[in-house]
Amino acid sequence: MKRCLMVGLILTLFPIISYSEELSLKNALDIAMEKSPAIVSAREGVTAADGKLGQAFGTLLPNLSATGQIGQAYTRPYKFAGLIEIGTEETPSITGYTLTLAQPLFNGGLFPGLQVAEAGYKIAKENYNKASFDLLYNVVNTYYGVLKASKMNELSQDTLDMSRSHLKQVKAMLEAGTATRADVLRVEVQVANNEVRLMKADNAQVLAKDAFNNILGRDLESTVNLSEKEIAAEVVTPKTNKECQALAFDNKPEWKIFRMNKQINSNMQSVAYSGYLPSLALVGTLSGNKTQYVENDIYDSDINSRTIVASAQWDLFDGFAREGRIKEANANLAALEANEESIRNGIVLEVKDACLNLESAVKMIKTARKAVALAQENYRISRERYRTGAGSNLEMIDAQTAYAEASTNLFQAQFDYQIAKARVNQVVGLDVYPFSPKEAI
Repeated sequence: MKRCLMVGLILTLFPIISYSEELSLKNALDIAMEKSPAIVSAREGVTAADGKLGQAFGTLLPNLSATGQIGQAYTRPYKFAGLIEIGTEETPSITGYTLTLAQPLFNGGLFPGLQVAEAGYKIAKENYNKASFDLLYNVVNTYYGVLKASKMNELSQDTLDMSRSHLKQVKAMLEAGTATRADVLRVEVQVANNEVRLMKADNAQVLAKDAFNNILGRDLESTVNLSEKEIAAEVVTPKTNKECQALAFDNKPEWKIFRMNKQINSNMQSVAYSGYLPSLALVGTLSGNKTQYVENDIYDSDINSRTIVASAQWDLFDGFAREGRIKEANANLAALEANEESIRNGIVLEVKDACLNLESAVKMIKTARKAVALAQENYRISRERYRTGAGSNLEMIDAQTAYAEASTNLFQAQFDYQIAKARVNQVVGLDVYPFSPKEAI
């Protein structure tokens, strides 16, 4: 009985245990890639574009169709020259079939149309890549956002503990007559302020976990247990702005999409102008028709035929619709060309901003680490001076505040560093600073 209860308890707790499994950044990215609506939508867009490409390619291939018939037919007999009656009152059974094979030989819009479909497929793939890099940025942002919030929470708790410890010391010194009531009040104000900071840090941590769960497509109340405990252990040497710009114009999905849209509009021009040309096709047919009478077999027939013809069609006038299509295609292409320089400059600015942010984050981490070491040492000295009576209460409070501020700046710099790396990847369209391999499509 006890064994059954133990097994039941384990089975009951198992979902909870498995549900709170530690998540690495790679695990988080894998979950997001599977569940993100934007990724699913972009992936289906690639499938749809592949279907359109298949349809366009199919217009170049032969078209084979078959029809068949079976039934009865009645033709009323008639008299020839008012004397000779031709036909019979009997209703015959009829069967027949027709096979038609049509092969396009020339159509001015066929090959440009195929190129449009190919470009559309490539655009769908680039939209998927864009969605992937956008998701990568959001997952990195929220993942390290949780880590930053946790660190800020720990720092707030440590700062509160230090101020409470100092308050005990000041109260003891007040009783001994070596501190004043004003000293106690100053520290009590510091403790109250640190309690408020801790409450804000608790709320920020809850919101950071909700944002993380939302990006991963999980329930907002899901337990968030991250396997990584530190935000940054090493610092990379950032690539130059010039290097990143070259990578962006080779890899950025938005730039590739723009260039392919230009190609599509150029092809649409060709399709529009092809309306002035004839279309040619080779058509072959094979048919058989059989009519059978039961009583009057003299009227039976069995006809088989085959034909091979070259067919041509030339639209000489379509009410100026053709000219309208040409005008539309020309205007669309001109509009894209007019925006090209603006789009190029936008990419240059976007990449430059991302590179500068990363360079700044790297410098801030190095500076913040030095500041933390100095502030920590200053706090140690101030605490010892105050314990021996050589230092003042204000000096001790200032040292605590400086240490907390330096630690906060370091955590923020580490967080900014990771986000800056993900931002460079996003604006360049390439894993310049890899976090985790993306799903290929």
